[in-house]
Amino acid sequence: MITALFGLLGVIVGGVLGGLVQLRLEKVRNRNLGEAAAALISEELLTIAARCDAFVASESDWTGVISTDAWDAYKTPILLAVSKELGYAIVTTYTWVEGAVAAPKSNRRDVAYLLSPVSRFTGQSLLDWHLSGHVAPDLNSHLARVRAEAEKQLSRMRETRVLEVEERWLIRTRNAVDRAARIAAVINSRTTA
Repeated sequence: MITALFGLLGVIVGGVLGGLVQLRLEKVRNRNLGEAAAALISEELLTIAARCDAFVASESDWTGVISTDAWDAYKTPILLAVSKELGYAIVTTYTWVEGAVAAPKSNRRDVAYLLSPVSRFTGQSLLDWHLSGHVAPDLNSHLARVRAEAEKQLSRMRETRVLEVEERWLIRTRNAVDRAARIAAVINSRTTA
């Protein structure tokens, strides 16, 4: 009877200890997977920001500017690993990224201009979390300010572009008027001579 009790106690203790070890190993595995996902996703966001900057600067090809491979592969592990606030920032940014993929050709420059600072901010925040384990306080309000500032600058750029278009139109009009005046002068000189 004593042997049976010790056997039963051994099974119970072994089961509990085995479960605890398994739980601990699962936590370590999830943490490691979350850290790897953080490194890959932060790199992907920072790359998107750099490619958007290059697209805006040179009007290069839109193909390859946006890639979501790391996000598609590791969204679950990263969202399980990070705080709610950082997870919200990541999901919000990737919502904009995925919306940018379908942007019409006429809007791609504006989309790239807006996406660059947002992707850079979220990518850097995720990288900071990966390296230090901490998230900046009020992360999402900072993200909202980054986006609002980008939208303000974009609005100013649009106004500048409208002025540039008007200026080009005025220059063309002035050139056409000057050309017409020269032609009229030539015609007048021939008719009077």
